[in-house]
Amino acid sequence: MATPRGVTFSIAAGLLALPAHAGPRAIAIASGDCRAAELQTSATAFTDAVNGLLKGDAIDASALLERLRPRPSAGLDDVQRQLDGAQSQFYSGQLEQAVDMTRTAIKTLERLPPADEVTRQLISARVLAGLIYKAMGKRAEQLEVWKRVLRIAPDHQLDPDFHTPAAIAQFDALKKDLARQRKVPLNVSSTPAGATVFVDGARVGRTPLKEVAFVPGDYKVTLVEGAMQSFVYEVKLDSKPVELAIDFAFEGGVRGQLPLCVAGSEADALKLASRSNAEQALLLKVDARSADPWVSAVLFDVPRGARVREGGMKASAARQNHGWADLASFVLTGQPAKLALAGASSVGPSTEAPPPAAAEAVPAQAPEPPPTASASRSGSNAGRVVGGVIAGVGVVLGVSGIALYLSGGADRAALVGHVDAQGRVINPAEAQQVAVIDRRISNNRNASLGLGLAGAGVAVVGAVLFFVLAPSDAPQPTAFVGPNGAYAGLTGRF
Repeated sequence: MATPRGVTFSIAAGLLALPAHAGPRAIAIASGDCRAAELQTSATAFTDAVNGLLKGDAIDASALLERLRPRPSAGLDDVQRQLDGAQSQFYSGQLEQAVDMTRTAIKTLERLPPADEVTRQLISARVLAGLIYKAMGKRAEQLEVWKRVLRIAPDHQLDPDFHTPAAIAQFDALKKDLARQRKVPLNVSSTPAGATVFVDGARVGRTPLKEVAFVPGDYKVTLVEGAMQSFVYEVKLDSKPVELAIDFAFEGGVRGQLPLCVAGSEADALKLASRSNAEQALLLKVDARSADPWVSAVLFDVPRGARVREGGMKASAARQNHGWADLASFVLTGQPAKLALAGASSVGPSTEAPPPAAAEAVPAQAPEPPPTASASRSGSNAGRVVGGVIAGVGVVLGVSGIALYLSGGADRAALVGHVDAQGRVINPAEAQQVAVIDRRISNNRNASLGLGLAGAGVAVVGAVLFFVLAPSDAPQPTAFVGPNGAYAGLTGRF
């Protein structure tokens, strides 16, 4: 991030309180190799920190995945045991229990990734459900569940060794009725082409799929290619042909488990954020090329596709104390976590004591004589306080500039390995990466220089006021850099 571990300001003369974050709906998304353990661990910690700051403004990633690509609650073996149990209950006359177990098995199968074995079990489960409904005298439910078999497998036949002639006759009559019905074309295209198309769990072809027709109704369409799977699309076929275009490269790169991760570009992460109806997206990346990986986060305005703020830190620092909260807070608000949460946790002055200014013990001060009443002294003391506060702010700005510049050391070191002595890119294939690093270095240099110059100017003005208007017992300014950040304050009698 722009400051290593965040920079916390503590000024004794006054309290800086920020309002609690409340505003745009936001979501955290990781980008990169979603199988990498470091990215998964970092994304989990970062997402938890973001959700802790956003509270009700955080979008539920689990609910988003459930909507886009539902996950099964059991596997094929579990479903087969359920169906075996349902069949036993059917034969023993326990129809209510049998139909409940069969419906549960069908729902599980519908959530499994499409495959030929899943299709076979789904057809068997629906045929069994129809037989149970027939035994219960529920003809409408029986025909509806058998219709869902025949509309994706119009040539399916019931085995006469396992089904009664009456059941076979009803099934064949429904088959003939569906064959006479008007069909509605479904056209499916994808980028890239060549993905396998599954409709209601049945394999029907590859993209581009053209003029494959089905009886009217509601269907679920999914694309699969290798380990990649698209989102699940609910399609209603009514009277006109339906065109379905799927960005398979993007959707297939979205990890189906938490933490939310996209194995693609920033543009793909923003597509996912847009699908979630988020107004802001926090994109996390991990550069694991060094022993201590560098984690970076970028805040995007989703509707405009524009970067708002970017920060980063070493993974080892992020894992210490409130490192992830500091990174999330900085990217969201521009402030470290302690400052960002100050307004949310209290309405009055903070009771948290600032960290000690140094490790050494401070000798006890001798009692001071009572102050002498003097109008001129009182006026000078007030001016001194103002000067001291201004000088303290200047010191804080200067230290912030130094800290900001030091935080860019990793980028400057990384750039050295990509360019020669004349500043030319060694490997043309890395030109884009080098440009990104160079832009970050330039932004870091300009921002740190600006903070340093502003701090120097403010400190000079404060120092002039501080010493020109100083009474003999006026407060003295102090500043230091501790393990968790830089601090500035005023000590003395006000």
